[in-house]
Amino acid sequence: MREFHYELIDVFTKEPFGGNQLAVFKDAAGLSANEMQKITRELNLSEATFVTELTKEQATVHIFTPRREVPIAGHPTIGTGYVFARDGEIETYEGGNSFLFEEQIGEIPLKLIKQQQKITAVEMVQPIPEFRDIFRSKEVIGSLLSIDSTDISERVPMQVVSAGVPLMGIVEDPATGAASGPLGAYLAHYDLASSETSGKYTILSEQGMEIERPNQIRINVTYTDDKISFVSIAGSSVDIGRGTIVLPS
Repeated sequence: MREFHYELIDVFTKEPFGGNQLAVFKDAAGLSANEMQKITRELNLSEATFVTELTKEQATVHIFTPRREVPIAGHPTIGTGYVFARDGEIETYEGGNSFLFEEQIGEIPLKLIKQQQKITAVEMVQPIPEFRDIFRSKEVIGSLLSIDSTDISERVPMQVVSAGVPLMGIVEDPATGAASGPLGAYLAHYDLASSETSGKYTILSEQGMEIERPNQIRINVTYTDDKISFVSIAGSSVDIGRGTIVLPS
């Protein structure tokens, strides 16, 4: 029999039973993509990560939903970084240092934030988002979102802002890390957020409160020469459990 151990983590929270759930398989080199898919479906979490290679400079990370592998995702990236930093398998320094994850979309830079010998947060650099279609009908959007169209602000447009993440087969997470970067870019672009210094924005996004899984995501956006030049999200993680998947040899 083959055994594969996983860590169960709550991401974007400092308290157990909040945030987004994640299973992290730190040593998945012996698993096929089909097995990773079946394991994720068996665990019935929105996502699980499988690390197939780890060096001092970077790790190869596969992110699966119950339906498919996805090119990039927010809380799986941050939670996986936390687990390896916590266990000392990624070298960390007081104040923070960088590391790379190789995901399906390509290289994703991380910053591991360490204070008083403890990993307090992981920051994930996201692709620069694109501003796409603008929707004109408040009535249609209100109907799709099950809200009153009069509650939709007319100050700014209803617009698709995307970091290139496709639909992933998840009905809804308590919080959505991959969408938080584009949200921050939208808020900064339309002057709905205030900047600490010229061109730099730090926004705290709180999600999941109504379903009793509170999340806090810090969004960082930088403008250079009137263009968005940097987007990242950051959050804390906590341990909640661990387990073992047993497969035939």
